[in-house]
Amino acid sequence: MQPNLTQAAMRESEARLRLGELEPARAAARHAREIGATEAWMETQLGRIDLAAGLGPAAGRHLDRAVAIEPTNVSVLEDLARAREMAGDTTGARAARARVANLTRAVTPAR
Repeated sequence: MQPNLTQAAMRESEARLRLGELEPARAAARHAREIGATEAWMETQLGRIDLAAGLGPAAGRHLDRAVAIEPTNVSVLEDLARAREMAGDTTGARAARARVANLTRAVTPAR
């Protein structure tokens, strides 16, 4: 059985991010993209790495690209709100949170 190298590289990047090893996480994310990870995953991961580094504007650029690809991904929208807030863009943060609220309301069953 052949190991899935793309999944391994993605998991490496995620693990290194959790450990606070930001540059190795970034390198693993780029490697994962080179060998098959989706653009949406890579942009999300790079945005999360930039969030961890305190780079709100850079994180926002990556997360904007991820949201453009996956506009209903609540997790990415929540990260985008954090990036906007970190960058001092309270209007953008509120807009991202409003999208999250609208999406979660749309999938929450009525009682």
